[in-house]
Amino acid sequence: MVPGNHIGSHVPQITSVRNPRIQYIRKLYQKKYRDKEGRFAIEGIRLVEEALANGARLCAAFFAPDLFESDRGRLLAERLKERPIDCFTVSRHVLDAIADVATTQGVCAIAEKRQPRLDEILSNPDPLIVVLHDLQDPGNVGTIIRTASAAGASGVILTGSTSDEYNPKTVRATMGAIFSIPIARVASLAELLQVFRAVGISTVAGDAGARIMYFNHNFRRPVAILVGNEGAGLPREILNLVEEAVAIPMPGGAESLNVAVAASLLIYEALRQRINV
Repeated sequence: MVPGNHIGSHVPQITSVRNPRIQYIRKLYQKKYRDKEGRFAIEGIRLVEEALANGARLCAAFFAPDLFESDRGRLLAERLKERPIDCFTVSRHVLDAIADVATTQGVCAIAEKRQPRLDEILSNPDPLIVVLHDLQDPGNVGTIIRTASAAGASGVILTGSTSDEYNPKTVRATMGAIFSIPIARVASLAELLQVFRAVGISTVAGDAGARIMYFNHNFRRPVAILVGNEGAGLPREILNLVEEAVAIPMPGGAESLNVAVAASLLIYEALRQRINV
C-alpha cells in the first residue's frame, strides 16, 4: 500500500526523492513491480482526466507547482482532492525524478490495474475484437488500443509475448484509451481461436502474402481481427487456423506497413462496413 493520509483541505508536501511514496511510484515503472502491486503510474493532465472520467481507481496523485499554472490543471487538482485519493504536492525536481518523460504537465498518479475477463469481451452481442500477437513495441500496442477504442471495438486481447499494456510508453500512446476499452491477456493464441470458433466469432488475420484484399472481406459478422509481430507477422501455424487472411495493397512497392497503421486500416474497414449495413 502507498503510505499517506486521506487529505482534506491540506495537501502534504514531499521535497525529497528518498521519500517512501516517491520510491514506491518509481518502482511502478518496472514490470515486475507493476505485476506484484497490481498498479501502474500515469503522467500528465490528459491521462489523469481520462482515468477519472472512466472511473479508474486512483490511489495517489502528485502535483508539482506548474500544474496550477492553468485553469485546467487547477480544476484537475480540485477534482482529485475531492476523491478518496492520497494527494501530495511535490517540488519540480521530485516530479522529474518520478516521470518517464520530460514534460509531465505537473501531475503524476498511481492507478490500479483493471482486470477484465475474456468473457467480458466475448459477451458483446456483435463483437469486433482486436487481437495482438507478439507485438514488441509499446508504442504500437498503445496506438492500436487507442484506435480500437476510437472505433468502438468490444475489446483488445493480447497474446504471446506482446508488450505489457501498462508499460509507460504503451499507456501514453493510448492517450487514455487504456481506461475506456477492455483489455485481456491470453497465453495461447491457438486456444483463443478455438474459443472464438466455439462462440461463433469469425477470425481474420492481416498477412502481407494473402490473396484477398482486406476491403473485400466481410467484417459485418462477429469478428476478431488478428495482427502479429512487427517483423515476422503471425506464425504460419496460426494463419493456417484462421478463417481468412487478408492483405493491404501497396502499389507503391513498399514491403510492409507499420503494424499499427495496418491494424488501423483493418479496424476502420470493419467499422465502415458496419456503419453502412
